[in-house]
Amino acid sequence: MTLGDWLAWIGITAHSFGDMKNLIVDGVGFQRDALHIHFGLLIFMMAAWGMKGPRRYLIAAALVFAIALVAEIWDHIYEISIGKNCDWPDHLSDLFNTCIWPLLIALFWRWK
Repeated sequence: MTLGDWLAWIGITAHSFGDMKNLIVDGVGFQRDALHIHFGLLIFMMAAWGMKGPRRYLIAAALVFAIALVAEIWDHIYEISIGKNCDWPDHLSDLFNTCIWPLLIALFWRWK
């Protein structure tokens, strides 16, 4: 697979990811910020529920951050594929909204 083929594959995948997010926003009726909060909490709770040990909440919060970061990279690639400029404040806001509650819950559980 050449570099051009790989980049084309990423563009198609990122475009599909962007379309999927738009369908969820339109179908559920929430604002994008609310979806980030809900998905962050959903991923966090599922991950924490599936693990054992005293650090499970911190690991689950780290997993939420990693997934949110990858999703924002895909969003950036999607924006490039449709000819849009990068909106850094929007990406940072999405990361904050996705990660803030899982992080606060993990810190609370760690030091309760």
